[in-house]
Amino acid sequence: MIEIVIIGQNEGKHIKNMLNSLFPYDYKRFWILDRCNDGSVIQLSNAGENYIKTPSEWKGRKTSSVRNLGLSKCDPEADVLFFDGDRFPVSGDLTALEKWDKDIALLMCEEDVRDSFKDNFQDYYRTINNGFYSCGIFFKRHAINKIIEQQGELFPTDVEQWWGVEDVLLGDLCYRLGVTADLVPGIRLNGKIEIKPIEKEGQNARLGKLKKMWE
Repeated sequence: MIEIVIIGQNEGKHIKNMLNSLFPYDYKRFWILDRCNDGSVIQLSNAGENYIKTPSEWKGRKTSSVRNLGLSKCDPEADVLFFDGDRFPVSGDLTALEKWDKDIALLMCEEDVRDSFKDNFQDYYRTINNGFYSCGIFFKRHAINKIIEQQGELFPTDVEQWWGVEDVLLGDLCYRLGVTADLVPGIRLNGKIEIKPIEKEGQNARLGKLKKMWE
């Protein structure tokens, strides 16, 4: 059983495309709207979708918190596929995930920096970066449970204010726990992924967190 969590902050212009791309699949969906004021609520309400609004008093970047909130609404036995609101599938068959032979599936975008190492991802998975971009990521339930048992939550919230750091920490933890992951062939999401610079404070937080995990 697969359930889908879609997060977004004022991504209303992509809702129609996301719905159209997911229409062929009989997967339950949960939309988590992070302080949206662009009419997303109206669109989803009219479409009969399940949606949750995050607290208006939240401040700053809350990507991990939003994903964890979505996970809390899923069936505790379900595998979970996470999408960013603007990363709707444009090619491939999502049912391939039902027979995926790894614990985690990383979905790629139309233009994706990971194309350069997709053929040797298993070697790259041993590095500090791990190639974990969470805009499209699928977890089998036993992997979710293993991660939560280790760190108390699926996506780390203590560094979520820095772009990409939470993905690095999650990837590193998964590797150290023996959780298997790979890039999915054949499925592509809208848009592109580029490597963005991580602020000095974010870098320090990343290394500090990793050092603590390694001790």
